[in-house]
Amino acid sequence: MKIRNFAPFLAHHTALSSPCSHTFHSAPHVMKRRFPGELEPAAGAGESTPARPVQGSVLPLAKRAAGNVRAAAERAAIAEAAAAEAEAADAAVSVVIQLQEMSADAPAGPTLSVPLNITPAQLEAVVNELLEADEPTPYSFYLNEAEVLQSLKACMTAQGASTEEVQVIKYQPLAVFRVMPVSRCTDSMPGHTGAILHVSFSPDGRMCASGGGDATVRFWDVSTCMPRHTCVGHKNHVLCTAWSPDGRRFASADRNGEVRVWDPETGKEVCKPFTAHTSWVTSLAWEPLHRAGDNPGQQCELLASSSKDKTVRVWNTRTSTCQFSLSGHSDSIECVRWGGEGFIYTASRDRTILVWALEADKTRAKCIRTLSGHGHRINSLALNTDHLCRTGAFDHRGNVYETPAQGTTLR
Repeated sequence: MKIRNFAPFLAHHTALSSPCSHTFHSAPHVMKRRFPGELEPAAGAGESTPARPVQGSVLPLAKRAAGNVRAAAERAAIAEAAAAEAEAADAAVSVVIQLQEMSADAPAGPTLSVPLNITPAQLEAVVNELLEADEPTPYSFYLNEAEVLQSLKACMTAQGASTEEVQVIKYQPLAVFRVMPVSRCTDSMPGHTGAILHVSFSPDGRMCASGGGDATVRFWDVSTCMPRHTCVGHKNHVLCTAWSPDGRRFASADRNGEVRVWDPETGKEVCKPFTAHTSWVTSLAWEPLHRAGDNPGQQCELLASSSKDKTVRVWNTRTSTCQFSLSGHSDSIECVRWGGEGFIYTASRDRTILVWALEADKTRAKCIRTLSGHGHRINSLALNTDHLCRTGAFDHRGNVYETPAQGTTLR
């Protein structure tokens, strides 16, 4: 657009109250620009009309924005009122339920008439009230094996359940043990004069054992955090340790290839040291508790140790002898595990895992399978029989069994 009379345009532009209000003079019409996108011809074609400031040119936009805000607020209020009305309608509808513990066949209390939109938190309060619990216990609730997550109405709608029928709701506690969050160091137990290389708790959780670079094994009382025994005998760093499954024995091995077995109650050795390994010991594994029922005295007495000398040796801690040895790897054995079905698993730097089966008299074992596929050395093994839901030598009820055979019942 060609602008004529440029000087008057600048003068009037400076005087305008709104930076977007401009006046342009052009032929054959004079156009007034009040706001971007709003153009209208001036009166009289070809006339030179002086520019005039447009007052409140932003006002229409502000009014429209305010109107939009009011409309959005009104829509939100309508939606909120509709939701409240629907919630009130659901609260007016009731359904008859029967509460029942998940592991019990008998119902817990009488049938109850509750609102259709009852939530799991409200059901939890009802159960705690029925059971007269001293402390509220959290529960999860299930309708026909489907968990009630938001409300009973949503769960029934998803299943197509009718409000005319009695709905059986099963519940179970979410947690039996309350675990406090660990937010600070509760205790420190000084004593070792060298690096601590291995720490483990006893099966009953009452004692803690540690081995380190000062060539000692130390037993600690967990309740008092005080030392109970300091066991001396190793000549080099204690690299690995292992508790027997029944907690009556504790094995430790050092960098010289020596294996020692201790009595945690007295801190004394129960047998002479095992010194057949020619290099340091990398891992220890006891025979599982339920496999020890055939041993004399029904105690855990067989211990397997792996070494960098490429062998695994199984020791009899009762007779202080080497029961047998396993050789088949071409490099250092990094880990040995004794499985729940009696197999021994060995992992090596040669990138293979060997599976060994013991004979009935436990005096020999043969390799029955080689597991290969790793591209680098194998440092550790994990078995699905490491932790079983069973009653053992120690359980959460406080029962302590005299023999392993008494604690082999699966729960």
